[in-house]
Amino acid sequence: MKTLLAFLFICVITTNIYSQEIPYVNLGVGYPFIIPKTDYSVGEVYGSTIDFFAEFPILIKFKIKPDFIISPGVSYIHLKLTQGNGGGLGQDEYGDYKREAFSIYTKLLYKPSFSGNNNWNFGLVGGYYVYTHVDGIFEWTIFQEGPDYHGFNTIEGNDKSFFKSFYLGFTSSFQFNFKKVRILKPAIELSFYPDFVNIAADFSSYNDVKEHRNMIMVSIILGLGSKGLSIETEK
Repeated sequence: MKTLLAFLFICVITTNIYSQEIPYVNLGVGYPFIIPKTDYSVGEVYGSTIDFFAEFPILIKFKIKPDFIISPGVSYIHLKLTQGNGGGLGQDEYGDYKREAFSIYTKLLYKPSFSGNNNWNFGLVGGYYVYTHVDGIFEWTIFQEGPDYHGFNTIEGNDKSFFKSFYLGFTSSFQFNFKKVRILKPAIELSFYPDFVNIAADFSSYNDVKEHRNMIMVSIILGLGSKGLSIETEK
């Protein structure tokens, strides 16, 4: 992160700034999919899984190709997770959790040059969570002779054990530029985040064994403006 900021600072103090066909801001909504990894995931069901984000792209043009885009942004992700073991081994366990997090991030994208009016780019995205929260309930029932034993725990607080402090991913997007409606620039994006979250192998709160889960996200983006910030390096 420090290396990326230093690179951006050097570019800014040694460049000319001019208008180019990139948006001022990108507003997006993403649909994350947490990838199952082992048999522990059999009882997992995700619902209301969504991500909202806004980013501010900066095009960096070199005298010798390629061009790059640096795109800092903010993100809010909401995950609803239900887990259950189906009542095996004389007991039934069930967890229902709502998880949310705010993060800041930066994308570093390579922008190939193609003929025509559309833009495709791909690259890396790195982010840091500034806020995480979980709200949910964990219930269990032990089946035995006589009355069954039932209990529950209410879970509320930060969710640092689920969301990792930092995340790194790979992303690619295609943006459509319309000649007649230049102020609107829709795009589609596909991203992959390895080891994005941590899931307890035994989803009760008493087991510290975690497994890492990858995440794929498909996003719809709307770019606003046609004279976004661009930077051209000196000779």
